[in-house]
Amino acid sequence: MPKNIYKLKDGTVPPTVSQVANMLDKGDGFTHWAWKLGTQGIEWKAERDKAGNMGTLAHAMIMAYWSKEVVDIKGYTVEEVGQAYLCYRKFLLWPELPDLEIITMEEPRVSEELGLGGTPDIEARVKSTGKIRRIDAKTSSYIYDSHWWQLAGYDDISELKADEHQILWIPKNDKFDCPIRKDLRKEKKIFRHLLEIHKLRRQE
Repeated sequence: MPKNIYKLKDGTVPPTVSQVANMLDKGDGFTHWAWKLGTQGIEWKAERDKAGNMGTLAHAMIMAYWSKEVVDIKGYTVEEVGQAYLCYRKFLLWPELPDLEIITMEEPRVSEELGLGGTPDIEARVKSTGKIRRIDAKTSSYIYDSHWWQLAGYDDISELKADEHQILWIPKNDKFDCPIRKDLRKEKKIFRHLLEIHKLRRQE
């Protein structure tokens, strides 16, 4: 899926929510992952790129579940396709899946006020409760703080305010989790500070 191009009214290309949220180091989890690969003689950057390809494909499969589009696997290795499909199979077993009514899916947003662009994965209505939930799918090895900051940023640029914010975590291993937070006030404060730092750095 091609990346969305964001522009403000004056033609300026703003930073994206994901760029701002990922400004800080991902912490001990990422460091341990890179160290572990090093002890096995594996070059972590190559492994990161391979994981990125797998994540992109798994994400496309998940989105295609609702859009009914055909996912193009050209350019991916057999290993990447296999790992992405394992993630997708876990997604299909997600107990909450039948309870979600999709409102928007990968709809790009631009905030003139914040000078910021972004595309939330999924905004849905929970049928059993009527609550609005914003969901971000992740295939990373860990759930990082930056994932919550990213959801906070999406809420900042969206007219549709979510009652719940959820990370759908489906890594290539046997793990699976889908934590929900209802209050992102702290995460929004952190995100706003990161956005200010990002803008200051761009001025340099």
